[in-house]
Amino acid sequence: VFKYSKDERVLTFGESFVAGSDESHFCKPTDVVTSNDGSYIYVADGYCNARIVKFNAKGNFLKEYSMPDREQQLIIPHSIIIIEALDLVYVADRENGRIVCFDDGNDDDETNEYDQDQVKTIIEHPLMRTVYAIHYDNNKRMFYLIIINTIKYICLNKSCMSNLKIYFNYSVIQ
Repeated sequence: VFKYSKDERVLTFGESFVAGSDESHFCKPTDVVTSNDGSYIYVADGYCNARIVKFNAKGNFLKEYSMPDREQQLIIPHSIIIIEALDLVYVADRENGRIVCFDDGNDDDETNEYDQDQVKTIIEHPLMRTVYAIHYDNNKRMFYLIIINTIKYICLNKSCMSNLKIYFNYSVIQ
């Protein structure tokens, strides 16, 4: 994974052709996003490691998002979006056919340990099947999903946005 300025490469994450699952290696990453001000970088390390890795702008490892329960484990986290105002990281969990929402505000930068409160909600629906990509429209409070050559969208109930300890109410519109 590379970070470029307008003219040159300024930062490299991972090591070319060396797969791994530690803080400085990836195994077939699938997506990368940055915070609006560029202070954080999130990498979906999807095909082998089933995790999202967060770095600061200098490339220092901050934390990892994954599922502790093997039965709930991410299977190819394929796309990431962040909603900074709410401290949320959403992941298209491709092969599980769902969207997993992690709390980005629970940083424990001292230990980098998994916090069970990290998972805020899991959005599932029979029509979702394989979720390849997600996008969030902040103005409409709506997710757009690419699901096997089809674009779907999920409307979020605005009352749930004020209390994020409640699972999102949603409906899939065809």
